Amino acid sequence: MSRDFTDRVVIITGAGGGLGRAYAHFLAARGARIVVNDYGGDVQGVAGDLAMARSVVEEIQAAGGQAIANGADVTSPSAGDEIVEQAMAAWGRVDAVINNAGATRGGVGIAENSAEDLLTSFDIHVAGSVRVTRAAWPHLIASGNGRVVNTSSDSIWGTPTSNYVTCKAAIVGLTRALAAEAAEVGIAVNTVMPSAWTRMTGGIPPGDFRDTVEKHFPPEAAAPFVGFLVHPDCPWNGEAFQVGGNRAAREFLAVTGGFKADPARALDSFAENAERVVDAAEWMVPTDMLDSVDLVVSDLEGRARWR
Repeated sequence: MSRDFTDRVVIITGAGGGLGRAYAHFLAARGARIVVNDYGGDVQGVAGDLAMARSVVEEIQAAGGQAIANGADVTSPSAGDEIVEQAMAAWGRVDAVINNAGATRGGVGIAENSAEDLLTSFDIHVAGSVRVTRAAWPHLIASGNGRVVNTSSDSIWGTPTSNYVTCKAAIVGLTRALAAEAAEVGIAVNTVMPSAWTRMTGGIPPGDFRDTVEKHFPPEAAAPFVGFLVHPDCPWNGEAFQVGGNRAAREFLAVTGGFKADPARALDSFAENAERVVDAAEWMVPTDMLDSVDLVVSDLEGRARWR
């Protein structure tokens, strides 16, 4: 039996196309009521109008679903309040937020990326996610099983687009911080790193990689797992997931067994044992900052909990 979303109210930013549109259609078809937020911007983050959001709302309504359009720019200080207030006025609750809005900004390589470009990217990806989540937080608590999905990217493993990668890495940190708060109030906050053929990935240069993305990663194939993350049955909090092609996998930071240097000659000791510092034969995933510190102490005392 398919999991039901009847009457759950889900805010989706950047839902006028691509992944956000796919999420909106998937959830609306299963009973969710959707706030389709999109300011109609291009992939560089230049604002447009409400037409894209309205188009998705019309598609959902034509299929028998419930949705409303919102054109707030997530970089506006009042955006979160505006989006949440519209959801509350329409349906009286907020059960989930999918922070999907994003844009590329700046060139390739640090020499082409200004500090202003970085701050603009940060305002869209990170601060925008904070604004919407912060405004929704008390309503997510009231829901009893509120859910937040933030959007990072597999680019954080390394690609020469420093503005975008920096912001997407920050999203992982934001998720971990929010998850620590969420655990106390019945909310779950997770991150997705989706692969999908969208307007943004449409800028990939012609070649095998572009062909692979277009062939294997329609945005609709990321929607079921993201849907699960905003369902009350989702068991995870603070995790990051690689998503695409109807496949999902956990991504995580881990600490290796490392190497304890001879204090009398620590510099040379590290240099002579460099491979042992990075050897992943032993590792652990700390649950939080205190657990990470305890790991160091436990290893120094010979009681580490390695996998």
